[in-house]
Amino acid sequence: MSGEGCGGGADPDDCAALVPELLVPGASLTFSGDNGTATATNDFVPESPFAGAPVLWHAFTTQECTDIRVAFCGPDPAWGTVFGFLATDCPADSLVYVTTFNTTDCGDGNHTCFFDELAPGTYNVPVVPVPGTNSVGPYTVVVSAGDRGAIGEEVPIGSAPVLFPVPANGEVTVRWPFRGGMAEVSLFDAAGRCIRMHQQAMVHGANVLDLSGLPVGPYTLRFAHPDGVSHGRVIIR
Repeated sequence: MSGEGCGGGADPDDCAALVPELLVPGASLTFSGDNGTATATNDFVPESPFAGAPVLWHAFTTQECTDIRVAFCGPDPAWGTVFGFLATDCPADSLVYVTTFNTTDCGDGNHTCFFDELAPGTYNVPVVPVPGTNSVGPYTVVVSAGDRGAIGEEVPIGSAPVLFPVPANGEVTVRWPFRGGMAEVSLFDAAGRCIRMHQQAMVHGANVLDLSGLPVGPYTLRFAHPDGVSHGRVIIR
């Protein structure tokens, strides 16, 4: 079962004007647009780490807890950047971060993002233009609902990355126990606020993360990668 999501014909550059499409388990919605037209007006609250980023939005509503897949298949060359979260308000402040993602399901190098056990509610899907990673232009995004098995999610494995030195100063080395690939790296401060997010190619073994410019204190790193979601703790001195 699938449907064409159009947000009620509203301007996707104005998330407050969107009419969310109903998404039920076993179904999907297809949204399309051209993020080259995106502006940064009223997309995020001023204190958000994403404030100033131009975004187009698409909205859906779920009426029961379900797993969600958001697939950005199609753009050629493959987009190098997508936002790994959904917003529950507008301007965006409350964000639900991706459980895991991969660049294999699409078959063309584009991203597929998974959100496990999403609570009932309305969610806004951001589409950000980033010319430097070919992530701008016409696109189609397909949002599907179903259990993990139904949407092909990989089972996370139990190993955890090891971070050193502790404390760190300017950079930290991550001993990566997983296979190589892209990971979305999110950095959270002691209050649980996401203050940085980027994608980085990780190799099996040692990887270096740039932590320059951060105030001293404890931080949590969250890695969303094809084998699952992993966390690590680091202290900046």
